[in-house]
Amino acid sequence: MKPALGLWLRFSYQIQHHHFLRISLRSWLWVAIVVPLGAAVLGRASWTPAAAIAGAAALLWALSEWPRHRGYAVFVRERLPALPSSPPPLAVDEPLACRASGTFAVEGNERPMLNEPARLFYVHTREHVVQVALQPSRFLLLAPSLPDEVGCWYVFFQLASIEQVETGHVQRGLRWDPALAITYRTEEEEGERKTVYLAFADLPALHRVLAELRIDLPEEALA
Repeated sequence: MKPALGLWLRFSYQIQHHHFLRISLRSWLWVAIVVPLGAAVLGRASWTPAAAIAGAAALLWALSEWPRHRGYAVFVRERLPALPSSPPPLAVDEPLACRASGTFAVEGNERPMLNEPARLFYVHTREHVVQVALQPSRFLLLAPSLPDEVGCWYVFFQLASIEQVETGHVQRGLRWDPALAITYRTEEEEGERKTVYLAFADLPALHRVLAELRIDLPEEALA
């Protein structure tokens, strides 16, 4: 995967989730399409620059549509090297720092995340929780994130709902972080299949999570 593509996915994520006048920057691209063409139709602008501006905005909008539908994250499946000694499994209620990508929810609302700082932990029932504490941010020094998106967002999954755990790397800008892709079913009656990507600062942290999952997961679920 070329670094430029990873940067474009990040840019597409940012313009979707930063706003000016509470309208996403991605939606403002429609203004850059409609206004120049409207001015040209009304004779207030010449067609050549109007068409150039509208065409560039339309191209940016179209190119940002694919990242939005695929969830923005870039994960490459790879077998990661083993460690000289096995690290201890993650303990119950022990939070482990990571970066998370995937669809997170709170109070019935859903939001995609891309490499957001997160923490992973599990409770005595073996339910696993990935928590992102979303902070206020700005993009291009102008467009802020929405205030009502600030706060904690979650992914919950039981071990029984996990279908597959894959190792590999997640692209973050120009770097690649060791990561797990955990595919699971949601708890609804006809559970939706989702994947959360967890990227770690180093291999020992990743192997601690793997060691904990291996306690109860069948071997065929661990790729």
